[in-house]
Amino acid sequence: MQKQLKQYKSTIENGLVIFLGTVCIFFITIKGWIESFNLLDVTTFVYLIYLSIGLLCIINYKNFKNYTSYLIRANVKSIDFLIVISLMIFFILQGSVNIYALSFLCLFIFISSIVSSQEFNKHYGYLLFSVLFVSIITVIGIFIGVLESFLFESKIFHNNKVTNYPNPISIKYHFSGFQFSYNYAAYIIMSGLGITHLVLPHNSATTFLRFIFFVGLFLTQAKAAFLYIAIIIVMSIQNRVFIFFRKHLLAALLLSYCMLCHFTFATSGAEINSEYYFRDIKLSISDINIYSTLFLWLKEIFIVYISSNNLSEVSVSGFQSLSEGLEPHSLLLSSYLFGGIIFSILIFFKILKVVYELYLTASPIDKYFLSLVMVFFIESIVWDAYDSPIFWIIMLFCPLYGLYKDKSNHYYSRKI
Repeated sequence: MQKQLKQYKSTIENGLVIFLGTVCIFFITIKGWIESFNLLDVTTFVYLIYLSIGLLCIINYKNFKNYTSYLIRANVKSIDFLIVISLMIFFILQGSVNIYALSFLCLFIFISSIVSSQEFNKHYGYLLFSVLFVSIITVIGIFIGVLESFLFESKIFHNNKVTNYPNPISIKYHFSGFQFSYNYAAYIIMSGLGITHLVLPHNSATTFLRFIFFVGLFLTQAKAAFLYIAIIIVMSIQNRVFIFFRKHLLAALLLSYCMLCHFTFATSGAEINSEYYFRDIKLSISDINIYSTLFLWLKEIFIVYISSNNLSEVSVSGFQSLSEGLEPHSLLLSSYLFGGIIFSILIFFKILKVVYELYLTASPIDKYFLSLVMVFFIESIVWDAYDSPIFWIIMLFCPLYGLYKDKSNHYYSRKI
């Protein structure tokens, strides 16, 4: 009887952790959406986020304790220790603590403590299920946006494509669902797709869920969504001759994506009604004008900003005063603004390290997960990902992919 009660209590606790994880991730990702449409009192909503985070921290206190002990023992031998120390030094230089750095630090320490846990499979399994559930909710929001576009005048779950949006294959609308940004919605759905093989059994239901995810991903009309779909297509072709060139084609695909994020094209006679994506003409070839995009313009503004200010004076808000209220669209550059140059280099080195360790794994890597990591790595160059739970859950998980896949997949498929 006691054994049954213990198992029942454990099941309740496990379900609670997954529920809190889902609520926490989902609430963080929809805060901008709630705020932009005044759907709820933002202050109350933020308190709910803090409450869910606080409860997760209480449940996870042993991992925090062990992780802190590890950092103290390893000190300068640990890149995590150096990241934390470099951020603290930057706080001292600036004489203040900024909310951007704190949001990153809390997220980074929380996920890193779980990754380094002795019960890694158990705790990370909960986070992966939380991401999966948030992805499903996000897709539901996008389908609500499709119905809204047909039946109602409101634009809460979708918005019109921007004039001169540099994507020739996009449709009339961007569907973002519960997310303020359709890009963020795409990142969440890609994450759900990427972990399906880790937490779900291989059957017709999983195949159908992946199909739904792909439809939702296309409807976001995010450039990253098209990159992910293109990588999956390349990874799915099994022709022996083609496989030999696969790595080269993937490299060309990723480099082309980076280039097209920073440059766009138009004929010299084309009418440019919006300069949001078409900034300056950098080069003209025959009848084609090559423009710098918003992404490149932001990086140019970044260079101007840091050249005009000392390290002790730079900040995200200061940069936004010159950039039309936008962030640099690069994790590397954003982290410089709220943590300094050493911190920024360490963060990027950490990402390179985990991707390299994933590459060295002995376990075969599923194409959905590998494609997700490729996209997130490239997007770290063109996306301000420092406050995204989705990004850090996936990227910090990379080195331990094989461990989780080999030891916990079937167990957690049955438990859920």
